[in-house]
Amino acid sequence: YHRRVFFFFFFFFAPLFSQMDPLARLAQQFTLTDATLVSIAEHMAREMERGLANAPSSLRMFPSYLYTRPTGKESGPFIAIDLGGTNLRLVKCDLDAGKVVGTFQHKQAIPEAIMQGTATQLFDFIAQAAREFFKQNHIEGVPHVGFTFSFPVKQSGLATGTLQNWTKGFSASGCVGQDVVGLLQAALHRSGVQATVDALVNDTVGTLVARVFEDPACIAGLIVGTGSNIAVWEPISTIRTVSLDQISPTAKEMIINTEWGDFDKACAVLPITPYDRAVDQASPNPGHYRFEKLISGMYLGELARHILLHLMYCDVFPELSRLRQPNTLPAASVAAIAEDSTFGLSGVRSIIEALGGNPMGTDLHRMQRVCRLVICRAAKLVAAGLFCVVRRGANDMHDVSIAVDGSVFEMVPLFRSELQSSLSRLLGHPIVRLTLTKDGSGKGAALVASLATKSRL
Repeated sequence: YHRRVFFFFFFFFAPLFSQMDPLARLAQQFTLTDATLVSIAEHMAREMERGLANAPSSLRMFPSYLYTRPTGKESGPFIAIDLGGTNLRLVKCDLDAGKVVGTFQHKQAIPEAIMQGTATQLFDFIAQAAREFFKQNHIEGVPHVGFTFSFPVKQSGLATGTLQNWTKGFSASGCVGQDVVGLLQAALHRSGVQATVDALVNDTVGTLVARVFEDPACIAGLIVGTGSNIAVWEPISTIRTVSLDQISPTAKEMIINTEWGDFDKACAVLPITPYDRAVDQASPNPGHYRFEKLISGMYLGELARHILLHLMYCDVFPELSRLRQPNTLPAASVAAIAEDSTFGLSGVRSIIEALGGNPMGTDLHRMQRVCRLVICRAAKLVAAGLFCVVRRGANDMHDVSIAVDGSVFEMVPLFRSELQSSLSRLLGHPIVRLTLTKDGSGKGAALVASLATKSRL
């Protein structure tokens, strides 16, 4: 009898209970304990060590070949060309005695047709923009250029590097496997631009260098924007991916580009949900950059959209026809929803109405709850990564600085506060300075060019 009652309950009533509070189940999936974060950090440390040892690892730990810190004597004008995401930036940076005394920059959007076209189209677009920038700013002679290229590149020197694969929606043909400095230098020549590309710099490396000029205690450069990555100082003695004849015998450390967006591609420790799998499968590179897809601005909007679609299916959220189309809920909207503190959540209401809905009060709070869960999980995952980095790289736990750039960190207060509090808690409450290094990737590339020119690295 009791067995019959159990099966009757299970088959007829359990499905009803499973649909009673899908938001509670969602919160359970997206709420990460400190123990989980520590486990992620420990796995990341092991992957870093394997990558540095040239063993199989999800962290490629690319050497930057930059092992010179500022001396305080760097002077002159230097140029940065920054290809980091959906925008191209050109920066003129004037140095005097190691100090930035003036900058001027220009930014323009990169058309999708160029991002997904050919190598010639992409690099000619960059070269033509550089030609106009030099002309408008009366840059004469043969300027020294640092090239920030924020994609996975395996460098074999400070001014040479082979593109491993595209990310962030780029897919221009004829680039993978090629030296991107050579492609840029050839395009500059075709456009009649007299310039020398002295350094190839990942945006994280540039952000780190830009901060080191002002704060020698800076141990890492973090980007959390369209994509995510981090660069760190590593002792030369730990790096097995370069031969000693490629570096100065006096070098003691080198900046390493971790490419942490691809961390744990096997998903051994990352908290992957069905929504994350849906985002991954719809991305340009399924199965790759799983960590980046949990934390970066390019994917947070799609992640929230897939969650809301599930809630619509469960009949606990109103039908929003436009939400069924990909990329209709950008990360900026997710942030605005999460941060909305207006009376009656009027900001959330306007976003839902723009998506074709007529929300009730409970709908507003549910949508905000979803967006806050997505952002807070992202912040905690970044905190786990920084916990790993600080434990490995900080000599003095009471004087630690990390340079940070990117729209998610800059524009989303909830993300910043959750990141800082989670990191402090994991470390036992010492304060790590997370310093916004605005446009550090542009200035940093120019500063690296100054170091390369001065020391002939």
